[in-house]
Amino acid sequence: MPTLSLDCLPVELFHETLSYLSGCHILKAFYSINNYLNGILTGYNHYMLDLSASDIGKNEFDLICSFLRPEQIVGLHLGQNPFDLANRFLSNFANRQPLTHLRSLWIDDTIVVDRSFLTKLTSTIDLNILLSIRFDRIHQNDIDLSDSYNFDSLTHLTLRSSNQYCSLSKWAPTHLTYLHMFFDSIVHMDILSRANMHQLKSLGIGIHCDSNNIQEFTNAFSNYQWTQLIQFNLNLSGNMNVSFEIMRRILSEMHRLRYLTLILSEPLAIHNDVLNGTQWESFLSTSLISLKTFNLKFVIMDSWCGPLDDLLIRFRSEWWVSTKQWFIEYDYGLRALITVPYFAPKITDTDHFYTVNLMGNPNIFYSNIEGLEIDLQKYDQCEQIFMSQSLTQPCFNHLTRLSLNGSLTTELSARIQEHVDLQMVKYFQFTSQV
Repeated sequence: MPTLSLDCLPVELFHETLSYLSGCHILKAFYSINNYLNGILTGYNHYMLDLSASDIGKNEFDLICSFLRPEQIVGLHLGQNPFDLANRFLSNFANRQPLTHLRSLWIDDTIVVDRSFLTKLTSTIDLNILLSIRFDRIHQNDIDLSDSYNFDSLTHLTLRSSNQYCSLSKWAPTHLTYLHMFFDSIVHMDILSRANMHQLKSLGIGIHCDSNNIQEFTNAFSNYQWTQLIQFNLNLSGNMNVSFEIMRRILSEMHRLRYLTLILSEPLAIHNDVLNGTQWESFLSTSLISLKTFNLKFVIMDSWCGPLDDLLIRFRSEWWVSTKQWFIEYDYGLRALITVPYFAPKITDTDHFYTVNLMGNPNIFYSNIEGLEIDLQKYDQCEQIFMSQSLTQPCFNHLTRLSLNGSLTTELSARIQEHVDLQMVKYFQFTSQV
């Protein structure tokens, strides 16, 4: 079979491939193979750097600082790293030209954005030219720079708090297509949403309401014109009486919606019509006909101890299960009605696994679990984890972490091998007291 030399591949193919990789991995994989590839790396001007990753060593970082020119970097993710790469990166590039072509900046919650850090950041980066900003942790009491930034170029904005945004700017950006934020007031939500409602494609709202202002919150949505909105996430918390009518009024103008996520953190009474799957089916099938994905998490009051069959059956009609393929279950650990696998746990153990066996679609949960801790001394719970019937293929088919504690019997060993795809397991721990 003839061998294909990398030198024969066109530059455009490499550029397309590199667009899917982080800048650190690009340099680690392709730098110094030959002059042809080095030339491609030198000419590539769309590096996305993730300096929060734990696998970046000194050699990779030194290569970033020595090989890349500032104008080649268009995306930057900063987070705490064992080598303090965020501060080292900013210090290094502060002595060079600014990152004039940077368009996307994410500072995760491992770094506190205070006045000192922001001063260092803005010596290298002009925040006003960015298209996308995500700050996960701002120390707003230490910052009052509201006159400094207008963010008029922003198209994507993600913040933990609208108060944090106000500490950075007193102007509302007007070109947002993506806005995800916890709003500290309805006024903040209204200002930012109204200024961008005609071009917003993705909107995420987290907000705390009570019985005194839930109507004000709901009424605001009747005045919005969502001409482009296709994704809406709502996380609503607080002591209030949420009804299906409130949900309908919030959603009724979102005619183009394709992706919807609703989280109601305030526990609902079992008779609340928000928990009526038939009513949701009627509304969604006629008003939001383009909806492809619906993820929900509705917490139910602890006082309810009875069966949930009557509630769940309304979410198991042919429309829910076959037409839309949306699977709703009750998680006894979360005490919540949830969409699976979106809200299903990825890590579980012997004590909490009993909830899966009470669900109508346990296999979805099995395939979603990535980490499993088994206390072998609790034999009854182990029996619940490993179903008694024979399987044609393992149900734990995405498990990457497996931890066993106790004495492993021949029977349990056989059960584990039958139910777990051991070829997928990357991390295994076994502890036993002899």
